[in-house]
Amino acid sequence: MNQREKILAVAAGAVVIAIGGNWFVREKILAPIGRKEILVENLGRALAVKEVDVARLRRQESEIAHWRKNALSAYDLAGAKTRYRKFLHQALDTAGVRNPTIGNPVDRAVKNHFTSVQYKVGANCSLTSLARLLFQFSRSELLHRVNQITVTPNWKDDRLVDFKLDFDVEVLAFTDAIGTRTLATFTKNADGRVLDDYRYFAEKNIFQPTQVRDRAAVREPSRETPVADERNDVRVTGATSTDGKYEVWFFNAKKSKHFSVPVGQKLDIPGMSATVVRYDSAESQVALQIKDKVGIVRLDKPLSSWKESSPAVAQRPQS
Repeated sequence: MNQREKILAVAAGAVVIAIGGNWFVREKILAPIGRKEILVENLGRALAVKEVDVARLRRQESEIAHWRKNALSAYDLAGAKTRYRKFLHQALDTAGVRNPTIGNPVDRAVKNHFTSVQYKVGANCSLTSLARLLFQFSRSELLHRVNQITVTPNWKDDRLVDFKLDFDVEVLAFTDAIGTRTLATFTKNADGRVLDDYRYFAEKNIFQPTQVRDRAAVREPSRETPVADERNDVRVTGATSTDGKYEVWFFNAKKSKHFSVPVGQKLDIPGMSATVVRYDSAESQVALQIKDKVGIVRLDKPLSSWKESSPAVAQRPQS
């Protein structure tokens, strides 16, 4: 082999070595490293996803623990239903509704995990009491909800009397719930709102036609007790005299009671306050002064028949 052939052989060997080395480095060293880097990157992504899942599960675990704490107990379902019925009665009473009715509960087991208990509730209410009821109901920690609600106006002579309220309530009972013995009607206020924030709901009465009555008339019916008036029940029955001093006798038919008032003394009954100023046996009548006016009531007549007379009647001698 001459010198030239030797040089060509060395050059060819160098090329082969370079190509082989490049292949070796690329396939045997760099490729595995690249694959490992991709694997590490994929594992990092998978780990991030798993960490998100773990965080979500921890939150859900906390929520489930909170649900178990505030849910009814399915192991004592009869007692739980009794306590929730009491809760509904308290909520309705606090809201100020009238004639509340709560139907018998209907329960349904869901895949042996929890039990759904449903109640039908009815009442008469104003928009104010309805707003109060929904406000406190939505702020209870209990696992319950209103599935359906119907509000029907009650009219009388073109006047809005009140509303007929009907709604379906569903509450959940867990088999592994703690099962509290008392159910609070108001336990949270996460949004910071107060009942007065919903006053517009009651004031903006969408049920009342404006051409029938003004807004001022659409208010909750007054619960004030009517003023008693016994003037029709009390009548004059006569008079007695002792040492020239007269006592006028009266009979209260409503109370089946006789009573007397001396002349010059006050007569006080529901609906009338007067002073007995004179009894006239000749005319069979008694003079009663109400404020600055004098009037008469005849024997066996009710006090409602009092008729204003001349002040001179009170000045006549007693007879």
